[in-house]
Amino acid sequence: MRTARRASSKASYLPRVTIGGSAGDAAPAFSAVGNQGTVRYVLGPVISWPALNLGRVRAEVVAAQAREAAGRAEYSRVVLAAMEEMEKRPHAVSHRAGAG
Repeated sequence: MRTARRASSKASYLPRVTIGGSAGDAAPAFSAVGNQGTVRYVLGPVISWPALNLGRVRAEVVAAQAREAAGRAEYSRVVLAAMEEMEKRPHAVSHRAGAG
């Protein structure tokens, strides 16, 4: 999951293509609004690229990498704590296993 977030942040460097559209009325006078032939619409690709916001994108990538590292460290901490607890009480585990 965390690696996916980091990949998603890195994808922000790339141009994004979406489909956009708009509709409206292009009447020559207000009294002609709604008349036949005055309605206009457009539908097509919209390309956006954060060329002027690359600093923000870079900061988001660094933040995603930091979150991933923090998550890995937390996971390691929990696993090591569990292993330490098991090493401190081996007799309790073997005693319960023999009782069943």
